Amino acid sequence: VTTGFFEDCGNGICALSYRENEQNPDGGNTVLLLMEPECVTMTREGGNATSMVFKRKNRFEGQYETDYGMLSMGIYTTGVQWTAKDGEGSIRLRYQLDLQGRYSAMHTLEVRFAPNT
Repeated sequence: VTTGFFEDCGNGICALSYRENEQNPDGGNTVLLLMEPECVTMTREGGNATSMVFKRKNRFEGQYETDYGMLSMGIYTTGVQWTAKDGEGSIRLRYQLDLQGRYSAMHTLEVRFAPNT
């Protein structure tokens, strides 16, 4: 469980931001998930920075910063689902991950969010 911020930007677009690993003395990494119709963009700042675009049946290629240097990364998205209403919702992404041009694994990322009460 972590604390973050949700914003309904209108026109079917929402944003969710949070800090990973709040227990980290460095404060962790900031993650922004921008949810648009049929697409989710994730931007991760701080250590291991990256940006990924998840759009069904589309391939995205980018870089992943590690403590040991940059890795080329590719994702092919097989599923994008998200819902948000009154500050509560979920995101589910399914994708194939390739590192350095080679198949790595299939992944599912699920995020649930709700107002802090």
